Amino acid sequence: MGFSQADIELVRNRTDIAEVISEYVRLKKAGRNFTGLCPFHSEKTPSFSVSREKQMYYCFGCGEGGTVFNFLMKKESLTFPESVELLARRAGIKLTPLRDTKEARRYREEKELFLEINTKAREHYLKNIQGEEGQPAREYLLSRGVGREMWIAFSLGYARPEGSGLRDDLARQGLNLSLVEKLGLVIPGRGGGKGLDRFRDRIIFPIEDPRGRVVGFGGRILRGEGGTGDRERFEPKFLNSSDSPIYQKGRNLYGLTQARSAIREKGTVVLVEGYFDLIILHQAGVNYTVATLGTALTLDQVGMLQGMGEKVVAIYDGDEAGRRAAWRSLGLFLEKGLSAEGVLLPEGLDPDDFVRKRGPEQFQTLISHSESLLGLFLQHLESRNGRSTAGRMKTLEESLSYIVKVGDPVTQGLFLKEISERIGVEETRVREKAEILRRQNRSRTGGGPATAGRVSAEPGAQLPVEERLLMEIVLLDPFRIGKMADEIEEFFSHPGLQELARMIGDTLKEGAKVEAAILADQLLDQEVKAWLSLWAVKGSELESLTPSGREKVVRDCFLRVHLVKLKEAQLNISGQIADAERKGDAEKIHGLLLEKKNLIQKEKTLEIDLQRKGEGQNGRRV
Repeated sequence: MGFSQADIELVRNRTDIAEVISEYVRLKKAGRNFTGLCPFHSEKTPSFSVSREKQMYYCFGCGEGGTVFNFLMKKESLTFPESVELLARRAGIKLTPLRDTKEARRYREEKELFLEINTKAREHYLKNIQGEEGQPAREYLLSRGVGREMWIAFSLGYARPEGSGLRDDLARQGLNLSLVEKLGLVIPGRGGGKGLDRFRDRIIFPIEDPRGRVVGFGGRILRGEGGTGDRERFEPKFLNSSDSPIYQKGRNLYGLTQARSAIREKGTVVLVEGYFDLIILHQAGVNYTVATLGTALTLDQVGMLQGMGEKVVAIYDGDEAGRRAAWRSLGLFLEKGLSAEGVLLPEGLDPDDFVRKRGPEQFQTLISHSESLLGLFLQHLESRNGRSTAGRMKTLEESLSYIVKVGDPVTQGLFLKEISERIGVEETRVREKAEILRRQNRSRTGGGPATAGRVSAEPGAQLPVEERLLMEIVLLDPFRIGKMADEIEEFFSHPGLQELARMIGDTLKEGAKVEAAILADQLLDQEVKAWLSLWAVKGSELESLTPSGREKVVRDCFLRVHLVKLKEAQLNISGQIADAERKGDAEKIHGLLLEKKNLIQKEKTLEIDLQRKGEGQNGRRV
């Protein structure tokens, strides 16, 4: 259920955010705002600020911020619609829920049918493994050390070798076979012929969403005893459900339903890559384990891991492929602001092998002695690149490409210091190079507010300075965007600021008023949302500028961002020149040198232009 934007705004306009929050926090007037002790973390000195004018709040201690709806969602554990309803009742407003469209109802009904089909399919596979025809599957599971308790806990099943057992069973139950095909459980027959089951002669692993509903399946082909011969030579060892309206491999984690309570109790979540790895670990008592679904770790899956436990430990095989997977995952963890730990197993062993050969106690010891995944990466670079000047510079470049993804500037600063000391490069130079790389990093941090009780860096510190200044002016004087509405998004390199600029442009096109609280409720980027909350309660130094002064700031920002792009382009060409020199490509080197010379000339021209403009309004340099 949802409500129209008009109803939401009516509730917001009839609500005094300071009055609502004062029921939870003892507020005192402080200038234009109200302050008090933060209700989200323990503190002795008030750092929680509420802006009645902007209808937003922000805590300078823990980083929590948002609108009155966000406050109630956090304080009372409500959904957004529930918080709107609560405030509507308080203001005496009768809300009209949005009516379902015909398309929305059809989509919802179809989704329910998909879930019913998957439930029936799981029952079919369970019946197979329990019957006489399931003996090869049961023998295989026993040979892998999987006990009967695990079969039941994970609803393991079996797909028989014949071509249409599941299809025929579902058809007898009157289920829509076109939807069965849409789920990918049955491959349509050619020329209108009978369809063929996607999973045949395989151990079946039902995949559940966080609510425990079956959304897909994984299948492991039988080999050796009980297998059906040469099929394994022509089909993949593991087969997953194809993506469907209810299932996307990169947006689910295997075993989450079974592991959730143990993760909460332990405060730790272990991440592995395989179905059998997970099941064996659960059987060995490491029941706070989840797994990816036959593909490399994705940003969505990292997002699911956030908040599950205080500690995330990713387990990787100790071979070259395992290390590559570890370093690839490191970038995703850092991008989401998640400081994961890692374990590289001895070469030739996966978690399943390790537990069976060395026992669960040694595996538990590995987890308890896990190291920072970033630290493991630095050790790897040092051992590979050596300590020569060239080797140290290579380590610097490779490590910084990961470290600049760390969202928290304090944590990032500690890592930069460690890099500086470790490779023997002056810290200021390391930070300068990190700043250049940071500007090239276009990925969202996706991080939420700082952990309660922990002093956070000021939101927006990671946003490009020129882009932040321009957005401040746009928020102060939104109609200024009218002249450049079609190109304003292109100016912003940060995706969250692009999103905000697009929302402001759309609002102006509709002839509506631009309000920070409305934008904050709709923003997806949490870093920009936190910065917007801070901006609303703190105000902007640019408020005192005259219109002509703001124009100067805008022009200066444009020049500076073009200058940054020119420097980045030069850095990129320098890398290409180095590559061409290694290959001895003289012609390419000559062309790249000319291109770099042209960029340097453009850079000098821009710098001269900036010097001419000098300082902004009232002697203030941007």
